[in-house]
Amino acid sequence: MMELRSSLVGRVALTAMATVILLFLALPIAVILVTSFSGNAFSAFPPETWTFQWYKALFADGSKWPAALSLSALVATLSTVFSLIIGVTAATALTRSDLPLRSAVYALVLGPLVIPQIVTALGLFLLFEPAAMLGSPIAIALGHTVLASPIAVLILVATLRGIDERLEDAAASMGAGRLTIARRITFPSPPPE
Repeated sequence: MMELRSSLVGRVALTAMATVILLFLALPIAVILVTSFSGNAFSAFPPETWTFQWYKALFADGSKWPAALSLSALVATLSTVFSLIIGVTAATALTRSDLPLRSAVYALVLGPLVIPQIVTALGLFLLFEPAAMLGSPIAIALGHTVLASPIAVLILVATLRGIDERLEDAAASMGAGRLTIARRITFPSPPPE
């Protein structure tokens, strides 16, 4: 990969390949956006007629869509915050401490990735149903957190392993506390190449 970036032909090829991949990923979004202005009740591309009727229905009085969108935004925000808290804590413990049974803890943290989602859903149902929390935003966010946290841990462990620990040791030897080291050294550090 390094050889590709060093020559002009390699840079052009890499840029062209990245552009094709990004266009491939963005094309479905563009098709959906264009189709959303179609006057047909069923999707047809390209649209035969153009209208704003679906957007009018989205924001009309009595529409349930604004409440659904705000619930989705709330669940996404809560799930992101919970996953980051769990992910940063677990990744830091797995990479920066002498944790006994580290591989067992790592396997436990990554468990939701290998356990079938229906099993996880059943477990969450059995947890939240007696507490009368089914359908509540916090229960939905916690369910998403169970599925998102292992991915956050994977990404953060890989990132933290690439950061030079000598920088943290140097800051600690100069009297910096753990929170200061995390805030000023570890997390602002550029990701490994």
